[in-house]
Amino acid sequence: DDFYRAMDVLDEHSRDIADHVMATTLARVPEEERRRVLLDTTNVFLAAEMDDAERAEVASWWSAHDRGERERPVEPRPQVVNEPPLRMRGHSKENRHDAPLVTLGLMTTTKGTLLWHDVRPGNASEKAVTRELVTEALARHPTQELVCVMDAGMAGRPNLAWLAAQSPRVGWLAGVALRNNAVVDDALSRAGRWRTLERHSVAGAWQARTVDLPASEWVDPDRPERLILVRNPARARRDLRKLERDLEVVKKQLTTNRSPS
Repeated sequence: DDFYRAMDVLDEHSRDIADHVMATTLARVPEEERRRVLLDTTNVFLAAEMDDAERAEVASWWSAHDRGERERPVEPRPQVVNEPPLRMRGHSKENRHDAPLVTLGLMTTTKGTLLWHDVRPGNASEKAVTRELVTEALARHPTQELVCVMDAGMAGRPNLAWLAAQSPRVGWLAGVALRNNAVVDDALSRAGRWRTLERHSVAGAWQARTVDLPASEWVDPDRPERLILVRNPARARRDLRKLERDLEVVKKQLTTNRSPS
């Protein structure tokens, strides 16, 4: 009981607590570590059958029942109905599409120290959360230039254009989706040398090369962009194994469905 009552107090003062924790953390990290922040989003599924929209509907049924306007609902009376909805169904990164989700936005230092987080509805777009994270980072660092590091799910041309509008205070290092990307396809088709990185991972040696994008591909006409291509040996082996498994499935289906001669 004490534990749950304490959670209510923490929730009521969560913003002030988060502000204090972040200010204390920033005071203890070096200046260089404060200049660049890492941004990421993910989602977490909840062990629940109904999302908040469904809970609100059931709650309205119970209200109608209490007024004598309808029969007693089969579903139990919801204990908590978030307004606005928070626990919602969306694209689950853990492949739990049957369960409601919440979306988490994280901002950390380059060493991975958590600075700030936000909880959004499970059906929130990663790209929309990205802008809110950057806006929060700018408010927290009013005099510093920031370099935002994002994965491909958070980037995209509209978000990069929005970041460019914050120039010169915001720079970025953004992941780029390889599939169906004309810029990446063009870069891969160019001749160039791959350089083996000095620090190897446990999976083997990584290789990289850089390609300076033409001005027509820049998000901001005043800020040149560079594409960094990386070869990940572990990912290459994983993709090859998946391809081999898919080929085996196709061969088995062709053999099974072959008409007798």
